[in-house]
Amino acid sequence: MLKKRGQTWSLETYLAIAVFLIAVIFFYGLTTVSNYKTNINVEVEEVGRALMKGDQLKDGVLSDTELDYLISLNCTGLKQLFNVDQDICIYLKDSNGNLFTRGNKTIYGIGCPGFNISGQKCGTIK
Repeated sequence: MLKKRGQTWSLETYLAIAVFLIAVIFFYGLTTVSNYKTNINVEVEEVGRALMKGDQLKDGVLSDTELDYLISLNCTGLKQLFNVDQDICIYLKDSNGNLFTRGNKTIYGIGCPGFNISGQKCGTIK
């Protein structure tokens, strides 16, 4: 009589492998999101420093000429100006926390249109 010997894969083995793979994927996802947020924060700080210390705001105050220059730039131009890879939107507020107005028009940010500022696309002037 022949005895059959061999390994069999039971349901528990398949479940253990599945749980392990899910844990690895979950851990990888958490570390990737964390690095992405860190990169975004670094780029935000770089844009802020560039605005305050660069040629855009020579005296720390945004003049009409400087504002016109920033408004004239498209998304790609702003990313090149501030040396960032991600889409950006710069929105300005007055001392009361309201969106910046110029004349009777509100400026809903300067930059890439994928952002929403107070219900309007970034770059909208109404």
